[in-house]
This record gives sequence, C-alpha cells and structure tokens, in this order.
Amino acid sequence: MFQDIAENGSDAGYMIQGKDQQAIINLYTFTMNTLPQDMKNSIGQLVPEKKLSKLAGKSIKQALKDFELSSTAAASEKLIIKVKNGKSGKWVSQKNCCARL
Repeated sequence: MFQDIAENGSDAGYMIQGKDQQAIINLYTFTMNTLPQDMKNSIGQLVPEKKLSKLAGKSIKQALKDFELSSTAAASEKLIIKVKNGKSGKWVSQKNCCARL
C-alpha cells in the first residue's frame, strides 16, 4: 500500500484490504488519544471515524476522494508519510505495522 502511494500519490490504485482498514483505524485511535481536544475536533471533522470502517474494498484513490483529500492538481503529487526516527520504510510496509501501536 505505502509503495503504491509513494509512487502514485493520490492516483494510487491499491485496494484497501480488511487488515489495512484495521491498521488505519488503530492508527487513527492511537493518534486521537494523544492529541489536544482542539486538534481532535479538527481531525474528527475532516475524517469522521465512522467513515474509516468503510474503507475495505476501496482503492486508495477512492478513499482519498471520499475524504476530500485527493489532489486535482498535477498527477505527480505525492502523499508524504512521516516515519519515526530509527524506523525504515520497510518497517512501515510490513503487515499490521500499525496494529502494534
């Protein structure tokens, strides 16, 4: 999934699997639990949690479009994912990386 996003940005065609959906929900929950309330409200408006449970079976492109996060600008735009110090892109792309949080 991450490789497709890195190569194709908002035009990524990877189909989100159930395990990907669960990892995204886990990451969302972890993130929301660590944010101050004002940021939780902002993110909650942009990405309602109930929409996350409907990602499986959608392409990355469609999911980004559903959340109004896709770009209609240049097709070469990239989605940037920040990885903690000491972790590599390989760690991010391993199965269930976010489920470990």
